[in-house]
Amino acid sequence: MSEPTAQVSDELLAQIFEVSNATILSALRKRGYHKVYMEGVKPLTTGRRLCARAITLRNLPVRPDLAERIATGEHGDGFNNTPRWQAVDNVGPGYALVIDAMRRSNVSTGGDVVFSRILTRKGDGIVTDGAIRDGAAVAEYGFPVYAGGSTSIVGEDHILPYSVNEPVQCGGVLRRWRSGSALAAGGGDPTVGDRARRDGTGCVGALDTHGRVSGSVLPVQR
Repeated sequence: MSEPTAQVSDELLAQIFEVSNATILSALRKRGYHKVYMEGVKPLTTGRRLCARAITLRNLPVRPDLAERIATGEHGDGFNNTPRWQAVDNVGPGYALVIDAMRRSNVSTGGDVVFSRILTRKGDGIVTDGAIRDGAAVAEYGFPVYAGGSTSIVGEDHILPYSVNEPVQCGGVLRRWRSGSALAAGGGDPTVGDRARRDGTGCVGALDTHGRVSGSVLPVQR
């Protein structure tokens, strides 16, 4: 698991929390960030504000040799002790989980058993371009959840969690965790972010009413 080369400060997160999507999108465009919409990502919860650092989880297509390498759990079906648990166990206060599911919006990235750990650890939310199993139950946790949808399909038949806190795509948009990713979201139009910069600005994005997320640089000084 990589360590970030920079970290988004609490002060910067507090400022991003107050910024509207219109301001964010205008700032992104002025800085040349045009490919910034996460396609197919929509809120499973409404009326909840999210502004947090990101823990990233990358999935790969399932294959027997990959399953043998990473599905080494000691509990039940053998898929418990995977990088997904490593990611979840790093999501505490001030952090949210961002999952790259290769835009498989009908395939589970986790469900109540897995994501209840985020609730226990007082994490801030979940963003994925995959689906959430037990979506109705997860939506009741009280924190924001953004996903490709809700499903009953078991994810491990299709994808496997591979790496934590490495660069990922989510909804077709790059997330560079090594630069200190950040997320911001509110109600039906959340924002998802990218990094803290040396000049004190932060990188964020926005989800419009169609459920598409943008992300890049927001010129908010610390």
